[in-house]
Amino acid sequence: MGNDAGNMIAGEAKMDIYCSKRASMPSVADLAWLAGKWSGARDGTSIEEQWSKPAGRALMGMFRWLQDGRVCFYEFMTIEQEVEGIVLRIKRFGPGLIPWEEEQGAAVFGLVEANNEEAVFVQQDVAEPLWIVYQRVDEDSLVAYLGSEGGPLRPEDAFRFRRCVPT
Repeated sequence: MGNDAGNMIAGEAKMDIYCSKRASMPSVADLAWLAGKWSGARDGTSIEEQWSKPAGRALMGMFRWLQDGRVCFYEFMTIEQEVEGIVLRIKRFGPGLIPWEEEQGAAVFGLVEANNEEAVFVQQDVAEPLWIVYQRVDEDSLVAYLGSEGGPLRPEDAFRFRRCVPT
């Protein structure tokens, strides 16, 4: 498995530490630890991410970034079990649900490494792939990193979330 969160926070890890081949996992149910509503702050802004429980061989998620009480952008996400492995798809939108990407589909990331505390995805079919790493620090803490191939993981690359209490 890749470096632990301590090494990532210290900026020692690089995104190329992970294998770029898709991981073999029995089902998306192994990612059930992502399920729930998560919130945090980043550079004086509010961030939220929410994931459904696995059902129908998929998880469904959304991300919202707020600044000064207004939406900066949204992401709608799915993690689906497919024949070739587990795939994360992300579609980004600005306010008014205006897509960032033109007629293209969603950004597609293949799962390349996972366990009950970490899921590592690498972007597919692009010249300079991005990596997304989800780490469960504990039952109520989640960190998501977004980085480029071979780039360092810096503290400012981390999106830190705390589990929200159900209402």
